[in-house]
Amino acid sequence: MLDLLQSAAAGISVLSIVGALLAIISVWLVGRLLVGRDLPDLVTFGAGWGLAVLAMTVLGTMGDGSLALLLPLIWGGAAVSLVREIHGRRIPSGVMALVLVLPLAVLVSGRIASEWDEFSHWLHAFRYLDSFATLPGKGRPPIESCCAAYPYGWPLLGWLSSRLFGFSEAVPGLLNLFQLALCGDLLARIMAQGEKPGWGHQAWGVLLVTVLGTTFVPKLVFTAYADVATSAMVLAGIWLVWRLTETPSWRLSLALGLCCAALVAQKPANLVLVVLVLGCGCALLLRGWALPRRGAVLGVFFAAIPVLMVWSLWRHFVAGNLAGEELLIQPFARWNLQSLGPILAGMAEVAGNKGGYFGMMAVTVVWAVIGVFRPMGDNGRLVRAVALIFCGYNGFLYFTYVAVFLREDGERVASFWRYNTHLGLLTALMVAVVLVSLRCRFAVIARAAAWSALPVILVVVAPVVGVRYIRFDLEPAKVFLRQTLQQVRSLGVRDVALIDPRGSGLSHVMASYEWNGTPKLAVYTTGFDAFTAGQYKGVADKASHVLVVSWNDPVAAAFPELTPGPHAVLSTRDGQVLARFPYPGNREPKVYP
Repeated sequence: MLDLLQSAAAGISVLSIVGALLAIISVWLVGRLLVGRDLPDLVTFGAGWGLAVLAMTVLGTMGDGSLALLLPLIWGGAAVSLVREIHGRRIPSGVMALVLVLPLAVLVSGRIASEWDEFSHWLHAFRYLDSFATLPGKGRPPIESCCAAYPYGWPLLGWLSSRLFGFSEAVPGLLNLFQLALCGDLLARIMAQGEKPGWGHQAWGVLLVTVLGTTFVPKLVFTAYADVATSAMVLAGIWLVWRLTETPSWRLSLALGLCCAALVAQKPANLVLVVLVLGCGCALLLRGWALPRRGAVLGVFFAAIPVLMVWSLWRHFVAGNLAGEELLIQPFARWNLQSLGPILAGMAEVAGNKGGYFGMMAVTVVWAVIGVFRPMGDNGRLVRAVALIFCGYNGFLYFTYVAVFLREDGERVASFWRYNTHLGLLTALMVAVVLVSLRCRFAVIARAAAWSALPVILVVVAPVVGVRYIRFDLEPAKVFLRQTLQQVRSLGVRDVALIDPRGSGLSHVMASYEWNGTPKLAVYTTGFDAFTAGQYKGVADKASHVLVVSWNDPVAAAFPELTPGPHAVLSTRDGQVLARFPYPGNREPKVYP
């Protein structure tokens, strides 16, 4: 562990932490101008983010798509809001949560990208905004991403940071962490029961959304993936519809609409989550035989306006500029109707393996059903909203495995667990509600000093104890791959056939990111290709250069002149070796990425 801590400490970047914090604070300050000072900081941040997304979508889909005006607008609004905050002399409670996660942020700040989807799309999108200050499309610079038609609301936050201190691969993970801290602040407010949350409340909130969370997966949280951002806005949205249907106000409605606009601008499928969040609001309007309050009804429908503006503008732009750059519903004849049973069985198997999350959601659904016949007050309505969105989202996932995915991916319910992490923070919300009930029943526990001191200690100590799970990017084989690809780029070759018979395909998405078109990745193979030696020779003939990054018997037979061994080899098509790259420790890894 000591060696790992030393390696992690060597890459610490204070500027990355400051840049990510300033991006979050800038957007949060804009939100304060819109919805005031009384809402949770997560909601305020979501409102500011939604307005920034709306402005970006309008500017980026019209004319030449230049976003040059966007940053001055955001920073100008943030500056005005900061003056008001200084004059008001009020420190937001979310600051405590952000301070508590700083030890963890220090470890994350030196991280380098290492996961599949970072290289296939997300880092391309972050880097594209930083390089060109526009959205991709016809007549604009090309992007190497596999999913160029994804919205750019999530990379927008990274762009705010990179404009201050330059592009850093650690920033997206830090942005995710700071969003989780704001989620912890929301839970702390609930546990404080109307009082100002203290350090103990904040620490419990941070623990519930991190190490105690049912869907806290470091390889999603500390990466450039948009899953945490999605989950954070779902949490904000559910809290808002809960409060809006209880005490209607235009601020709650505006905040809900803008948070949902930020949610829909992260991934195409997030439209379903927005519909479910707003649908929960409509469901909560029904109170037995009584008519819903007119203000609440208008508030929910008003909240849909910013979402429709962002979604419709982006879809119109995609149709004319980026058509085909995303997953679409297959023609009915290609639906996996013969796999309805296996898909359902696969979903049940995953649910059984992830009993913490799915078990809590099952209890929530049962609780909600009981609440239909036995009213449970304010919290019972929140439980009903969580149960509705869980059932609706998993019904949608079942549909996608039938109508969107290829048969083999549908039957193995690809990424089913990962998609459910989009609702993971809702289980933390349920735990917070239960903790409030327990504290009310056991007042002695609530007054104990350990209630406040213990979680603070855990938040500070946990990052050091769990460093191996936080800095998974230091896995030697992944570091080796990236360094090798960077050296190949520096050699100035024109195009490359990448042969990786032991790999999952990570090497080729890494190459697409590292090379960014120079050199061109002409063709590649992975461990899923059962090729013969002759077929590998045929692959090599499709480019001027060949890069073998791992070996098996057919590859060794196809290229004996490259001297197979514990190294990667770059050669010309006719077998002239240009460079060898020894594996870490000069030994072949037991597990190759």
